[in-house]
Amino acid sequence: MTGHNPPAANTKRETAMQDTFIRLLLILQALPAFPRKANTSGIHSHLAAAGHDVSLRTIQRDLIKLSESLPIASDNGKPVGWCWSKDARIMNLPALDPHAALVLQLARTHLERLLPATTLDHLTPQFRQARETLDQYGNGLRKWPDKIRVLPRGPEQATPTIQPDVQSVIYDALLREKRAKVSYRKNLAQTAKEYEINPLGLIVRDRVSYLICTMGNFTDLRQLALHRMQSAELLDTPASCPEGFGLDAYIRQGEMGFPTGDTLALQVAFTPTAAVQVRECPLSVDQTVTEGETEEDDVLITATVLDSMELRWWLLSFGDEAEVLEPPELRAWFREVAGNLVGYYDDGS
Repeated sequence: MTGHNPPAANTKRETAMQDTFIRLLLILQALPAFPRKANTSGIHSHLAAAGHDVSLRTIQRDLIKLSESLPIASDNGKPVGWCWSKDARIMNLPALDPHAALVLQLARTHLERLLPATTLDHLTPQFRQARETLDQYGNGLRKWPDKIRVLPRGPEQATPTIQPDVQSVIYDALLREKRAKVSYRKNLAQTAKEYEINPLGLIVRDRVSYLICTMGNFTDLRQLALHRMQSAELLDTPASCPEGFGLDAYIRQGEMGFPTGDTLALQVAFTPTAAVQVRECPLSVDQTVTEGETEEDDVLITATVLDSMELRWWLLSFGDEAEVLEPPELRAWFREVAGNLVGYYDDGS
């Protein structure tokens, strides 16, 4: 019959359209977000792994056609690099649901207090989509971020500024396990010095990012604050790691707490008000609480803890609401500090 395609021709055309549609989806999936780029050879490998054997020329034509309708862009490199544009919205399949959007929104609020802004730049499209997703819903989820706040202990402090190029080099060195050369100004130093370092790990604490590393051919571990690095250069030399090093083990040893010795059998007399915090947030698994005979009597807390400056500063924060009883050497340290404080505030009256 004239004017009608044979069934076999229709099936062949539909199959070709399906293959083209899936190929275009796979190409979009292979494109990274700005500023990273993918070239046609890399996209070709991605398609081949999914069972689509097409020419590089076909991929180039597909990319040009897609760029006419979607926010993808190319550069002038050789080979040409393609990516999603800087301001492109993330195309999630399936679409981002409001509960996942809420998690992203709250994560951004919390992480902004802990990390330099440059660290979060690569997630800007995801955060923007999370906000837009929540704005589409009139239920309580949209208002939930306005009802939650995470506050740090102590006075509000700004996050130290880390130079973006320094951060990029250090993160790259960690990922590629390469050495780096840094210009670093030590605490209280007036000028910076150059060091060759072996980066081992990164710890973010109280808004400060610390690089755990060794220097030169030495094996002793150091902590370098990223905001004190004035410049950084990635080296081709592979990084070396001390035998047995592990970031979690390093932290458990109390290194980030400025350790001063071994574990202590701590005994502290807290006022009933101050003891509430220690009762609700125990210092150790073996902590014991001995109540006073009256509501006004001190509460005795005992616990096995690691001796560190962090522990001592924390105990000092209670002021006259906590008295260290044991061990004797720690009590003597507090006696010396208390004597110094008396001297500082004695106005002679």
